[in-house]
Amino acid sequence: MLTITPNNNSFVEGILWEIPIIDKLRLDSLEGYPQHYKIIKFKEVYTYTSVNRTINTPDVSYYKDILFYYTLYGFDVEHIKKAYVNSL
Repeated sequence: MLTITPNNNSFVEGILWEIPIIDKLRLDSLEGYPQHYKIIKFKEVYTYTSVNRTINTPDVSYYKDILFYYTLYGFDVEHIKKAYVNSL
């Protein structure tokens, strides 16, 4: 999961999956819910949002995974590359 910060001059591409409740509970645990994230509902979609969490440079392997899946699903990777460079 990427950390997304508000910016009126940008957008976020993504894919939504419906997952079983057991996987949602595992994701909650993995992402540090409720200590590091709160869950908000937008229309019919739930998302995680940071709670007083510092934004850091992502691990290189995580960054490569994001690039792989963006490429796999046909998304433009240039803004991901730019965001990564800006986080250094």
